[in-house]
Amino acid sequence: MSAANHSRIPIEGAFFAKLAMQSENGQIASCHSMVYVSGAVEAMYLSYESLLNLGLLSRSFPSISTWDEGLTAISNSRNTRCTPSRVSATRLLHDGCDAPNPAHGTNCLCPQRTATPPRPSQLPFPCTPDNNKQMKKWLLDGLAASTFNTCPHRALPCMEGPPIQIHADPAATPRACHTPANGLLHWQQRVKVDLVRDEALGVIERVLYGEPVTWCHMHDSTPRRIVDLSPLNKFCKRETYAMESLFHLARRIPKDTWKTVTDA
Repeated sequence: MSAANHSRIPIEGAFFAKLAMQSENGQIASCHSMVYVSGAVEAMYLSYESLLNLGLLSRSFPSISTWDEGLTAISNSRNTRCTPSRVSATRLLHDGCDAPNPAHGTNCLCPQRTATPPRPSQLPFPCTPDNNKQMKKWLLDGLAASTFNTCPHRALPCMEGPPIQIHADPAATPRACHTPANGLLHWQQRVKVDLVRDEALGVIERVLYGEPVTWCHMHDSTPRRIVDLSPLNKFCKRETYAMESLFHLARRIPKDTWKTVTDA
């Protein structure tokens, strides 16, 4: 690291920390940040990114016309529904929880996360193309608390059953990727927000700096994250599974019919 005068700043180490601040009316904003320790620095300095996430700076800084945007964003986020277009990066940094947590300064009105409802015995209306809009609304409303509940403040339910096991060759040589994927600049903020949200939900686990790893796979840096498990696939014990060609599968579809496929 270097200072504004381009002189070198020696780094003794680094650690992850949760920064929190409380406003005059008792509202709390928090964010996670990497803290670097240096013997040449006597005070603690907040990065530009931390100032934005804590609401101390406006997203349009240094414009003074919207100076209070960052400060009002915290209070305006109370009593609101978390939707992908409205959830800010600051709110996504809160820990996942089963209920609104006053310590976070957030009173989330999203529905409580519930299990997927049982399969209906019959549809409420005929399944025809003319009822597409009705079908869409019926599915979205009926699964709002389960399948389509994307609130980052509510913990994801655990699946029932024994833990999943990967049956790999015990003599396999572990492969660890230590090089991050390069992403497009206009996707960086969106990718970071999604990663922080998924970490809070328990979907992924952060690899801390200085922590040795044996198996560590790369995921791409696009908004749709994909993990490259090809090094592990080479050592997995596979069962024989034969599938017909796509041509034969397509030829068996009767004429004038609808075919829907859901990838779980």
